[in-house]
Amino acid sequence: MRLQPPSPLFHGVRDAVRRTAGGFVSPSIEAQVIPGMGVGVVAKEPIPRDTLVFQAGRDVWLPFSADHAMDQAQRKAPAFVRQLDALFDSSALFRDRSSFLPNAIVLGTHLAMAPSDSNAPSTDLGAVYLDSLPSFVDLPFFWDEKQFQALDACHEVRASIQQSAQLYFQIYEHLFGAANSMVPPERFFWAISVLMSRATSGKAQPFTLIPFFDWFNHTHDGDECGHEYDAEQGFVVYTTREYQAGEQLCISYGRHGNTRLLRNYGFTIPSNSNDTVSLTLPPELQQFDDADQMRQEKMETLRSVGH
Repeated sequence: MRLQPPSPLFHGVRDAVRRTAGGFVSPSIEAQVIPGMGVGVVAKEPIPRDTLVFQAGRDVWLPFSADHAMDQAQRKAPAFVRQLDALFDSSALFRDRSSFLPNAIVLGTHLAMAPSDSNAPSTDLGAVYLDSLPSFVDLPFFWDEKQFQALDACHEVRASIQQSAQLYFQIYEHLFGAANSMVPPERFFWAISVLMSRATSGKAQPFTLIPFFDWFNHTHDGDECGHEYDAEQGFVVYTTREYQAGEQLCISYGRHGNTRLLRNYGFTIPSNSNDTVSLTLPPELQQFDDADQMRQEKMETLRSVGH
């Protein structure tokens, strides 16, 4: 695999993380452009098993979190927070305030309104990280009709993606109107796509972007690096096997089927073992004549697949 030389921007983010309290990027890894995969994290030299290669403490991730975004909104734009509360109270979609959608709206709005501060020091973590974010994220969220035709055999997937895009458009109109110069629609949707493809979330952990961490690509082959979060250490990544120089270090984004991977990250995996197909049998096929000699076997087969 031939890799391109690291960008100075990658080094800027790496160095800014290292300078921040609780931040660590191993000298044995670096971010590089990987053909067909965008940016990835690669070993510069052999790395033993059970080696800590990355750590992001609270000072690293907090400025890019939904908690920080909400705190800023409450202090600077209380009227907007009241509008958010009204939106969240209007639908069961927002009932769980810790779920993706409410957090994405809060942090997405904050990210969309983040100014490009030309006066910020070139070593400032916030400035260099925001500069490192892609100007466009190629997700189905932005696909046109011609691109959706490639999913002609996947009507459910297409409908799900289009419904999601329509939902975010309705949310934007509710919060900002048809168009808003302070938060243009294209900027809001860009922020949402960044969060869909890069934000980390889960039970008992913050909803946040994490500088450098979001360059670890996904693998599903079982030899990925381990990664976890706790309140004291923050987010950590460690090796679970030995790596040679030039090998890419990946993590697992979760055991997701291709629909989720395509919608959130813009890629799919051939022969994905996590793909599932839900089938609903009509009532007449779930009832068997008492005289049917295969009745018991048929009932057991239905029970084995969840019917």
